[in-house]
Amino acid sequence: MTGQNETTFAPMQEAAELLGQFTKLADDFIFIIDKNLFYRYVNPSLATLFGCSPQEMTGRHLTELFPPDSLGVVQEHLRIVFKSLKTCHFRDRLFFPNHGGELWFDARLTPILDRNGSSIGVLGIARDVTEDRKTEERIAQGKREWEQAIDSLPLLLAVINNEHRITRVNVPLARKMGISVEEAVGLFCYEALHGLHEPLALCPLLRAETAAENDECAMEFYEGHLGTGYLANVSSLRNRIGSIIGCVYVGRPMSGGERAIKPQRRGEERMKLLMRSTDHMVSVHDLQGKYLFFSASPEVGTLTKEVLGKTLLDFFEPSQASRMLERLLRAAATGETLTRLAEVCCYGETFRFFEQISPIKDAAGNAQSVVTISRKLGAKDQPREQSPLVPQNMQGLTLREMEVLRMIASGLTNKEIAEKLFISGKTVATHRARMMRKLDVHRTSALVKIAIKLGLF
Repeated sequence: MTGQNETTFAPMQEAAELLGQFTKLADDFIFIIDKNLFYRYVNPSLATLFGCSPQEMTGRHLTELFPPDSLGVVQEHLRIVFKSLKTCHFRDRLFFPNHGGELWFDARLTPILDRNGSSIGVLGIARDVTEDRKTEERIAQGKREWEQAIDSLPLLLAVINNEHRITRVNVPLARKMGISVEEAVGLFCYEALHGLHEPLALCPLLRAETAAENDECAMEFYEGHLGTGYLANVSSLRNRIGSIIGCVYVGRPMSGGERAIKPQRRGEERMKLLMRSTDHMVSVHDLQGKYLFFSASPEVGTLTKEVLGKTLLDFFEPSQASRMLERLLRAAATGETLTRLAEVCCYGETFRFFEQISPIKDAAGNAQSVVTISRKLGAKDQPREQSPLVPQNMQGLTLREMEVLRMIASGLTNKEIAEKLFISGKTVATHRARMMRKLDVHRTSALVKIAIKLGLF
């Protein structure tokens, strides 16, 4: 080596000697290598790895120590540092004959610059992460085997975050959705799994906002959007401190026996029969949609006793149950009685009810449950063909217009109606004008007479 080179590398040699005073006992592998790829310093740990002492290794060229495959890896990382003049971090495997195989290293290479900013060498600090790598490989292998097992099960599985977006699905569910596993990630669960435009009110993620800390938030229902014959269960996911961070969707195919006993077990058909036969219903629900009290007049069978402790999902499709719970929660949130005309769909058949929904408050004034009084609008509530007070086009009124009509008949102003229905006063005025046009009347008193005739007031 020329005298000029010795002068150039003198500061680096001084640094190496100073470094050696602090790194002799270090477990990490520490070295300095010059731009000609000669080792200028190695600590005992690295020298032992090559089967020599630090003195024997210092001054030797990189090519004398590494076999060809590993040499190319080390040279490439050094080339990047010398060229970029920036610290380089890498994790790679190198072959060490003295240790009988490959070792994985996590290394950081930092350029050593002279006063002019030119690179004259590299300081390297590396750590043996072979055991960590083996652990990672075992975990990855276990994950692959687990995913293969999950994909082979006849279950529809999805993991959903607290923003209602799908983060993981298995292959069977992706196939049911008609897309790939990758395409399913990021979709809103209520759109992809239930075919809805917003989350179900009974969704565990929404219920978690009002549930007690240790309450289990889950729901079970018959999934119809992805095909018939699936029983779906959705349960909340919690982190280590108990906070809900998402939920798990599990759909399993129903057995023939389950499909056969489904109407008897869950009571959908009996609820439909009750709605056909009854005129009035009174029910009390908690804020999770569970029946605390139920009565009907006239009563049909023993259903009024069997509903206690069950939820709306036990008797109605998820979308219908969700709409019903939304109305209960609105009454509880406002603390006021809500009156409305509602359509209730019970497995293919639709019923119209006039509902009065009132919160039941505790001593502190907080709503803990909700009572609903429902009166069915049957044939006697429909317009009579020859009645001059009820026009023939009464059927053309929408449910919202009939609801506004009832409130007009009760003497409420546009502003009061708007507040109760959570709409603007302008919208109420529009409903009033449309009703007058449809019914061919020109005074509010005529609207009131029609409402009374229909039994809306």
